[in-house]
Amino acid sequence: QPRIVQANGPSTNVEGVPLYNAIGGNQRILTGGAVTAPNDTYTNTLNPHTAIAVNQDRTRVYLMAVDGRQGNFSGGMRTTEMANLFLQFGAWDAINVDGGGSTTMVMDDSNDSIQNARIINSPSDGATPQTAGSERLVANSFAVFATPNPTYVPNPNPIRPPAAPNLPVIPQQTILDGFEGSKGHFASAVNASGSSVNVGSTSTSTLDTNFRHLGNSSLRVDVVNTNAAPARMQLRFLSGGGTPNNNLLNGAAMGTDGWVGVFIRLAPGSDPLFAGMLLDDGATTTTALERSSLIPIVADGEFHLYQWNLADVDNASTDAGAAYLFNFSNGSGAIEGPNAFIDALYFSSANGTSGGTNWSGSIWIDTVAYNPDGRLDSLIPEPTMAGLIAIAGIAIKRRHRRG
Repeated sequence: QPRIVQANGPSTNVEGVPLYNAIGGNQRILTGGAVTAPNDTYTNTLNPHTAIAVNQDRTRVYLMAVDGRQGNFSGGMRTTEMANLFLQFGAWDAINVDGGGSTTMVMDDSNDSIQNARIINSPSDGATPQTAGSERLVANSFAVFATPNPTYVPNPNPIRPPAAPNLPVIPQQTILDGFEGSKGHFASAVNASGSSVNVGSTSTSTLDTNFRHLGNSSLRVDVVNTNAAPARMQLRFLSGGGTPNNNLLNGAAMGTDGWVGVFIRLAPGSDPLFAGMLLDDGATTTTALERSSLIPIVADGEFHLYQWNLADVDNASTDAGAAYLFNFSNGSGAIEGPNAFIDALYFSSANGTSGGTNWSGSIWIDTVAYNPDGRLDSLIPEPTMAGLIAIAGIAIKRRHRRG
């Protein structure tokens, strides 16, 4: 007696239906043959999803697993798209259940006496467009047991796209954004990322000629907190809209080693704030996102350099904040390459991705730079933001020397 019902609290009897087994979901995407997914951010974001539906006379149950977050292999679906796909199979009521990295469909379809179930979809955790990810530890599942159909033919593994070619690596110390007459890669609205927390829509970014590290201007970011509970402020300030293809410099990208950094200014007396960076690593079609350790920003009215060592994946460096160790989304806690792209500057009112105070105030950023050969301490003033800055005495990257 499969049914989709809505409970208003813990109960063993819902809508007059005594429950025997039940699994929960977050959206009723079909109700009485009509699409009922709400018009919200979750609904309209492409994601991997798991969903369950029944037909009108409740004689059929439909199980759907949609892959996603895997570049040009699978981008995912919106829950309204899933609802419309269910309709094509004759579904009447449908519910979206736990998705994202939890979406996994397993089937023992070998029609033999051996329990040799296999994953027939492509989980997103650790996936690339070329390789499937791995199962996430999830408490809930919906299992179906049936007599084997002797005419059933097992589904073949899907064809995956070929690997994207490696991009050339920026060969020498380079200013990626200098904010001279332009916001450069950081033109997105301050609160454009759904990963930001308590950052209001009235937050703005403007070019400021009063304070700068190099050249004539810097980028001033005015953060307005929404003052929602619990108190916190985390800002993922997107570079290139968070898309790797938008963060190339003359067709080149960063490599898997070297140092990346930014100059930041806080007004004297500002509340405590920490700075980090998010990097996409892989190719332009991947979405593995790593987060650097966070460094406290000095609030003395001066620009200070905050930099991170991309190759220090084992946290062996003695420099504060020198390692990329944290998976932010589908990452591994390391810059594995073949290329790396700045996804965002990350600011937090706590030394982590949650908590802290309801931080509001101004942040000045300038001279976002990358050096494939070492630290950025020797960064010299440069009046243009054309990109490649030759530093006397810095050797060409070892890989180019060998070439």
